Amino acid sequence: MPICDKKPKRINEIPLLLLAGKGGVGKTSVAASLAFALSGAGIPEFSTTIHTASNNNTKSEKSLPDEEYTDVGRMEGKLKQNKRVLLAQMNAPAGLGSILDMDEPSETERPWRTNSNLWSVNLDPSSCLASFGTLRMKKGNIIESLLQKAFSDRFMTAVPGIRSLALMGRLWFYTQERLPEGEPRFHTIIGETAGLGHIDRLLGQPTKILSILPPSVLKRDLEEIVAMLQDPDRVGIVLVTTPESIAVKETIELKSRLEEMNHRIALLVINNVIENTAFTNPIVLKLLKNSPSLCKQSFLIEETRFLKKRQALQRKMISKLKESFDVSIIEFPHIPTVSLKPKEISFLASKLESCWSKH
Repeated sequence: MPICDKKPKRINEIPLLLLAGKGGVGKTSVAASLAFALSGAGIPEFSTTIHTASNNNTKSEKSLPDEEYTDVGRMEGKLKQNKRVLLAQMNAPAGLGSILDMDEPSETERPWRTNSNLWSVNLDPSSCLASFGTLRMKKGNIIESLLQKAFSDRFMTAVPGIRSLALMGRLWFYTQERLPEGEPRFHTIIGETAGLGHIDRLLGQPTKILSILPPSVLKRDLEEIVAMLQDPDRVGIVLVTTPESIAVKETIELKSRLEEMNHRIALLVINNVIENTAFTNPIVLKLLKNSPSLCKQSFLIEETRFLKKRQALQRKMISKLKESFDVSIIEFPHIPTVSLKPKEISFLASKLESCWSKH
C-alpha cells in the first residue's frame, strides 16, 4: 500500500514529528508550542512555579534532573495530553532555554529537563556521529581516534550526507530509548530542522547511503531508520510558513518534493497571521501616548489602512495554501512582541489542541 494512501494517525499519536520551513517563518515558536501542547507544559505558573532560581531571578540556574519528577502540571490539574516530549533542535542559535529563561547545559546530545514532561536538546552533527560510535562500536586504538570530535568534523566535510544521517540517527535513537519498565522514554520527539532544504536531506540521505553500505552494524541500524522514515504512523512532517508570497511559493514547492519522495504531511501551520486591523504594537503605542491627538489619529488611520491591505494579501495567500494542501491547517495569529515567552507560547499551544480534539 502506498504511504499516502494509508489512513493518517492523529498528530498527537505520531512518535516523531519533523518541523520544516524556510528561515524566519517561526519554526522555533511553533515547535515550542507543539511541545507545550503535547506535554501539558503550558500552565500560567510555568515561568515562575517550575524550577526558578533561589535568588528570585527569572532565569533558572539549571534544568530539572532526569531522575526527579516534579509534577507541577498534574497538581494544578491542567495537564491534558500528559506526554513525555523531547524538543530536538538542530544547530539552533537559541534553544528552548531562551523562551523559558533557563540556562541550557553545554552537552549537545543529552536531553535536559525543563519541567515534568518536557525535555530539550540542541543537536550538533559531529557530536551525534561520535556518540553513535560510542554506542555501537567497540572501542580500540583506531576507533578511539575516529570518535574524536575533531575527526568527526573533517569526516563530515569529506563525506556528503553524513551530517544529515548523523542527526537523523540520533533522532531515531531517541525513539528507541525505553524506561526500566519498558515504556518509551519519550512519547513524542519533535525535530526542528535547520532550513528549507534540510528536511529533504534528512529524509533522503539515509536511503542513499544505505544503498552503498556493506553488511555491518551501521547498515542494520540504517535499515531500521529508513523503515521508520517510510512509515507515516511513526514519522509526521509539520510544515511551517507565513502567509507571504515567497514563503507560500517555497512551501508549496517543498510539498511537491516531499510527495515525490512518498512522504505525507501531517500538519500545516500558517504563522504570523493578522487577525484584525486594530493597531496593537505596544512600542509604537507608547510613543504615540505623548503625541498630539491629531498626529495620533492620523498615524492610526494610516496604520489601519496598511494593516487592511496586508491582511487582504495574507488572506489571498492563505486561500492559495488551502487549495494546495489537503491536510489539517492551523493559523497562528501575529503576536506583537520582540520575543515569545511561556505566556505567548501557551496561547499558541491552545490553537494546536484542535489537531487532536476534533477527531
